[in-house]
Amino acid sequence: MKKRLVSILLAAVLLCGPAGLIGGTTVSAKESWESRVISYDNIEEIVDGSLDFSSQAAALNQALQALKQTQQGLNQFSQQLANAQAQLPEGSELAGVLSGMQLVTGSLNSQLASNSNSMSQSSVQIDQARDQIVIGAKNLFIAYHSLEDQKQELQRSLDVFDKNMAAYEKQYELGMITALDLENMKASRNTINSGLDTMEMEITALRRSFNTLIGRNYSQALTLKSLPRPDTDYVDKIKFSDDLEDAVSNNSAWGGSASIPSNNENFDENKGSFGASFRKLYENIGDKQRLLEKEQNTLALETKNYEASKRKFDLGMLSQLAMVSAQDKLDAQTAKVKTAETNLFSAIEQYKWALDFGIIAS
Repeated sequence: MKKRLVSILLAAVLLCGPAGLIGGTTVSAKESWESRVISYDNIEEIVDGSLDFSSQAAALNQALQALKQTQQGLNQFSQQLANAQAQLPEGSELAGVLSGMQLVTGSLNSQLASNSNSMSQSSVQIDQARDQIVIGAKNLFIAYHSLEDQKQELQRSLDVFDKNMAAYEKQYELGMITALDLENMKASRNTINSGLDTMEMEITALRRSFNTLIGRNYSQALTLKSLPRPDTDYVDKIKFSDDLEDAVSNNSAWGGSASIPSNNENFDENKGSFGASFRKLYENIGDKQRLLEKEQNTLALETKNYEASKRKFDLGMLSQLAMVSAQDKLDAQTAKVKTAETNLFSAIEQYKWALDFGIIAS
């Protein structure tokens, strides 16, 4: 097969920066990102107008090594979170915060592992790299906003932690917890704060990688506009059988070995064909739609719970700490809805890439 430059130079993407750039070259603290404003919809035009593909092979190898080092760093951070959680007193509300952070870290690490595997298996064909670069840039754009959302949620968790810490310090003064309990909680806060610093470095690296991917100096000013909302109108118009034929045709144009099973709607997934992978992308859209609806329904319920708590608080029937907890649950669920929207948007885009370019990018 001639195809697949890098199933998404998410390579040159997903973090040509962390180890490759951040670890090697420093940039002034005055580094500005606000000059070049890029929206998701104009990425393809930017790639066509700015790239020289001749240097991409070396960048790909560098990015792959950087990606692996980033995975190691996330594994270490996840272990730190687990250690901090183990030191908390039994029944501590803060354990849930740390547990949620571990889930976020694990999810991101799984995504990086998937990208690393795709890159390792890719055969670089520079003269046919344009579509792969376009998809890589779009995938990086999505990953950037996903990281930004996770950073904001981590900051929110830290704010809640600080509000709860005041209550624990009061409990310590009253002899309800030990000095060691309080010390462990403060250590847990340091872990969260360190995670924020790490996340900020990854976001900076990702912006630099995006610059590099579209042929700019990595430190040039850059602003990535908000991610579009999921195109549900597009989903409603999907005709899978027709799309499968077009996607297979585009894949074959790259030199792929795709074939359409005899029964387009119910073929055997074990065939390992392009058609089977395309089917999974189609089903993934439905799955992400269901998850978004579930999170939206939960948000509606949490909103009602918050409003009820607010009324009790205004009447003096609820403590300040309980009100903080109610706000935390509402904010956390709002963040889950946004994450679900991003996941649905990504699923729709992956289907489009397979259809329009004949490229499976996951």
